[in-house]
Amino acid sequence: MIYFFHSDRWFARILGKFGQLLILNALLLLSSIPIVTIGAAQTAGFHVLIQLIQGKEVAIVPSFFHVFRQSFVKSNLVWIGLVLFVWLLGVNWLYYIQMDQLFNGWIIGLSISTLICAHLFQCTFFSFARYNNRLRLILINDIKLLIMHPFRSILLHSVTLLPLLLMLLSPNLFVFGLYSACFFGISGWMYVRCGLLLAFFRKYEKVE
Repeated sequence: MIYFFHSDRWFARILGKFGQLLILNALLLLSSIPIVTIGAAQTAGFHVLIQLIQGKEVAIVPSFFHVFRQSFVKSNLVWIGLVLFVWLLGVNWLYYIQMDQLFNGWIIGLSISTLICAHLFQCTFFSFARYNNRLRLILINDIKLLIMHPFRSILLHSVTLLPLLLMLLSPNLFVFGLYSACFFGISGWMYVRCGLLLAFFRKYEKVE
């Protein structure tokens, strides 16, 4: 029993990982309060999670705020741009639904635009955290992956959207989701996303 909490034991490793996610969750919440800074918070969170998933030692708080400040302008501009894009898509979807024109030819273009927007929401901030490339190159590469692997991309988005969809099934699940988000839900959800995105992108990486 004296060695039950030894660092080599699986229980200690799980407990340590859970503690790291708690700290990261608090950082994500605090840095996302202004809403417009969610982009930089996502980039910083992914940077920390990539290190954790790869088993590297990382000082969570200093590393998070270093990347948060470093990517502040670029990440937040992209975040604001994507939110405006979502608003524009929502207006168009609402129009076609209300006008009962869901079988209109324009719906195809609107559906493709929606998929591209969802893909950029999913991948762009991860790419900022993972690669030291210009914004234009990152966006082009992310869209190329969507074109090359549309079904895999849709599956990835479906898996990562599952917790959000489950929250809508009942008031109890919705309250539980909000409660868990205050402690570990956001960082845990990002942890799963980060692992899936690493597997998705690793095939095309050339990391020194």
